[in-house]
Amino acid sequence: MITPHILIVDDEPHLRNGLRRILEKEGYEVTTAPDGETALKLARDKKPDVVLLDIMMPGMDGREVCQRIREIDAAIQVIYITARAELNDPKQLKELRSEAEAFITKPATSKRIISTVNSLSQGAHSQSTETDEGDRQPIR
Repeated sequence: MITPHILIVDDEPHLRNGLRRILEKEGYEVTTAPDGETALKLARDKKPDVVLLDIMMPGMDGREVCQRIREIDAAIQVIYITARAELNDPKQLKELRSEAEAFITKPATSKRIISTVNSLSQGAHSQSTETDEGDRQPIR
């Protein structure tokens, strides 16, 4: 069986490293990128199965990165990592749901991250997903 490859894109090093540890512990091959340009290069070179993509990044934001990843390979599954504030606007929420296979709100639990990545890496197209309100712990 081929080990699914996950690309994590976040400008915050502690979040990138926390996500990496969670997913490597689950047996995934993980690559990280601190910005959109690096993410696009890695998407072209490594062809990840799933991309965990922060929306709010300096320079090229996650939404633009997602669009460009789709141009590289439409089969790459994208999970947006987002702040709760971005989900308060119904129009923006609808747009986010149309762009990515799923989304995870910060802070997210390890359980939610693993569950969402597992479902997409196994080829299942899940509907947009949020964190469980009662089970929040920051990624460390």
